[in-house]
Amino acid sequence: MLAVFALIFFLHALAWFFNDAFDWTTVWPGYLLTFFLVLLVGALAGFLGYRWLQGGAPPTPDLAIEEAKRTREVLEHHDVPHDQLGPGV
Repeated sequence: MLAVFALIFFLHALAWFFNDAFDWTTVWPGYLLTFFLVLLVGALAGFLGYRWLQGGAPPTPDLAIEEAKRTREVLEHHDVPHDQLGPGV
């Protein structure tokens, strides 16, 4: 929570910095420039996050499928009585 408050104060100070740096007579251009910078950083972060998510492949349960095949093979080729397989089988 304190980090969010610190970010708000930082952006407020940044707007006043732009106002002083460009020697504007009113304050609103500094806030507008700060708004567009925050918007640009947010758009860039969203774009990079989207590209990062698109680069990954959907998860596949390869290990679970392989284990199920082995379990089925063992159960089909070994004559184990049903009551010795264990609870829940």
